[in-house]
Amino acid sequence: MKKIVALILIISVLFSFSAFGAKVDNTEIKSTLLNGTTMVPLEDLAKLLELEFWPSSENYSVSEKNDYPRMLVFNTEEPDKAYAQSYVKEKDGNLRLTDELELSLPENITRIDGKLYVPYRFVLEFYKANVYWTEEDGAYAYRTSYGEPALIRTNGDIRE
Repeated sequence: MKKIVALILIISVLFSFSAFGAKVDNTEIKSTLLNGTTMVPLEDLAKLLELEFWPSSENYSVSEKNDYPRMLVFNTEEPDKAYAQSYVKEKDGNLRLTDELELSLPENITRIDGKLYVPYRFVLEFYKANVYWTEEDGAYAYRTSYGEPALIRTNGDIRE
C-alpha cells in the first residue's frame, strides 16, 4: 500500500512540473512547455499585452488597438502556421488590409483545457517585445513598441 501511495505522489509531483507560471507585470498566466517551446493561452496573453482578441470556430486573432493595427491570425485547421496582417484605418472608421504574410510557427498551436495555446516567444516578438533568458531570471521580455515597458518573466527552467 505504501508503494502505491509513493508512486501516486511521485507521478503527481512529475506532472505538476510540466507547467510553470509566466508573468506580465507581476500577473501570472498559465503556461507549459511543449517539445521545448513555451506555450501560453492566446486569450490570456492578449489581455496582458492589451491586445484585441477575436475567437471564432476556426480562427483566433489578436490585434493592436490603434489606427495601424498589426494582427496575428491562428487557424486551428493549419496548426503550424500563423498569418501576419497589417491594416490601416480608413476615414470612415473601417479597417483596410494592406499586407498579409504566412508565417511558420516553431510549435503547432494546440488546445489545452478549452483554450488555444500558442508559442510564447513568437507572439511576444511579433508585437515588438525583446525576449531574453538568463540562468537567474528564466525567460523574460520587454515590450518597447508602445506604452510602458512590460516585464514578462517565467519561473521555469526554459531555454528557447
